[in-house]
Amino acid sequence: MPLCSFLTRLGLACLGLVFASDPLHAQEPAAPEAPRVLGRTPPSERTDPADRGLLEGLRWLVRHQQADGSWSARLLANRCDADACCADPKATYHALYEPGLTALAVLAFEECGYGPAAQQNLVDTVRGKRARIGDVVERGLLWLQGLQKADGSVTPEKAFSYDEALAALAFTEAYELTHDDGWRACAQRSVDWLVRAQRPSPSGAGPWGWRYQSLEDVRARVGGDTTAVERELHDADTSITAWAARALGRAKRAGLVVPDPSIEGALAFTRWATARDGMVGYIDPKGAGATVTGKNDHFEYHPAVMSALGMSTRMELAPNRAEPFFALAAARLAEDRPRATKDGLSVDYYYWHAGTRALFEWGGRADANAAW
Repeated sequence: MPLCSFLTRLGLACLGLVFASDPLHAQEPAAPEAPRVLGRTPPSERTDPADRGLLEGLRWLVRHQQADGSWSARLLANRCDADACCADPKATYHALYEPGLTALAVLAFEECGYGPAAQQNLVDTVRGKRARIGDVVERGLLWLQGLQKADGSVTPEKAFSYDEALAALAFTEAYELTHDDGWRACAQRSVDWLVRAQRPSPSGAGPWGWRYQSLEDVRARVGGDTTAVERELHDADTSITAWAARALGRAKRAGLVVPDPSIEGALAFTRWATARDGMVGYIDPKGAGATVTGKNDHFEYHPAVMSALGMSTRMELAPNRAEPFFALAAARLAEDRPRATKDGLSVDYYYWHAGTRALFEWGGRADANAAW
């Protein structure tokens, strides 16, 4: 899967743990229409054993933040100890993904309740250094803010939708945690970019899903080739749509301006891409259950990842836990539970994160969640 080539080591394991403290013990929901909201109690103030993993993940992120406030797979080795480098010396990393990586790392702190004004300190037990968490978060956000262009995008050169959705989430969370108008303005610009980048529905009924590039960039790339534009006009995928939908849902709840047709379009695409057995296709329902591979993937693909993403999109935008799809999708997840093989190929952080988050948000059958 294309996204996994850059959403693996840096932050995603930690971010996945944020949602792991509760899902194994979820019960039947009493109020199907009420969205399940993640708590924002910092892990240092909780007693759950999983907090140790959370804190170690946050310490790792503090240790590997670049001097300019960003996080970078390309420059990761610069922040590692010489005898314990986290980066693969044979791998090739690209600057294109650094806004998304930085936003993802910032989100790991924000989802734990640490915003740019947080006063708590975190001690790096490896190097013995103390950092104020709010400074770490603020430097990451300021780096993203410095990249943001007039159109709201943060990716250098041509906008990349994953970067943009993650930045929108990070800015929105910063605003919710601080009520600072500056972060609100950044978040609104990011949201506006996502709304403009949304592809139109093939039926002509309104917006649809998202793909890697905005429609404006597609038109600029293919020039006057109307056939090429038409071919990509309605192209969307479940993965990036899930991230964009999450950003819009969060923004709407935070009081930002999010057009209702954009919400409805994301839901329409996700429902259309869903098969009857709870599996979800990457780009269409015919592909539900099919293997999706990306360049430089070094893991086994788990088709149920699309079911998890479909669950999250629906729970984010139109929570109805009684909808039959959720039980079907949860069953698909239970059939392909996280496991760690000796060769490491079974470890897919993207799938583990998506599945854990989806089951937490749904909170449905205890047997499905316990199996996961």
